[in-house]
Amino acid sequence: MARVWAIPAMLMLVACKPRPEPVLAWRFEARRTSGEVRVLPVIALHEEPLLALDSFLGRGLSDEVEAQRRLRTQELVDVPEAIGLALPGAVNGILGRTWDGQFRYSSWPLTARDRVEAALEGSSRRLDAQLGRAARTVGGDAVLITWVDALDARPLTAEGFAGDIVETTAGPAVVDHADEPYHVEVDVGMALVAADGEVVLRYHDAFEALLSSRMPPSHVGRVVAAELASEIGKVWATDPALEEGKADDMAQHPDPVPRGTPLR
Repeated sequence: MARVWAIPAMLMLVACKPRPEPVLAWRFEARRTSGEVRVLPVIALHEEPLLALDSFLGRGLSDEVEAQRRLRTQELVDVPEAIGLALPGAVNGILGRTWDGQFRYSSWPLTARDRVEAALEGSSRRLDAQLGRAARTVGGDAVLITWVDALDARPLTAEGFAGDIVETTAGPAVVDHADEPYHVEVDVGMALVAADGEVVLRYHDAFEALLSSRMPPSHVGRVVAAELASEIGKVWATDPALEEGKADDMAQHPDPVPRGTPLR
């Protein structure tokens, strides 16, 4: 009898084991932010880019080509920071006069960055909690946090003959051994968090761009930031009526917790 009941018992334990809650790709609240938005340095969680030594012709690379690929591989490391630096300007360009906030670069509070990095590998609830905790200690009226959790790139010379035009989702590009352009794929996330800790907007998506001597990491950052801003600009709350509605709601339902009460 013991053998008969062992398998069902094991199945019950497996079936009852809770599944990890995934981090949802987006979240947004109908809450207007204004004033000073502090921009924190980007979090880079991607694996270190590796030097690609394969060739479309199936033979070894010349010293000149290998040197160019080493240069591109080094430049890839600068892409996440370039995205983080370009995003505030891209958001301003999308929102224009409909939003009266001002971005100001700031720094991470002690240990806050480590907590957010760890939370990025967990559930949405855990991530939002750590984002809110960080925002409450940064200052300002809101905080803009950006992260890159995947970065991949391939040299176009590994995909075709010299002189060929390769169609990529980032646009057409010429295979050029002298320049060694790379097709870059990057996963980027961002969060706009109010000073009281509420996650007003969180978004995550994949983007693509081309990296070359004429399109350095700063260019890649601007391209990706512009695409990201065009997406989050659709749900970035800018209507002043939202603040009026919030004020009316607070008047009808005052906060029972006295101001100055420490958060636990």
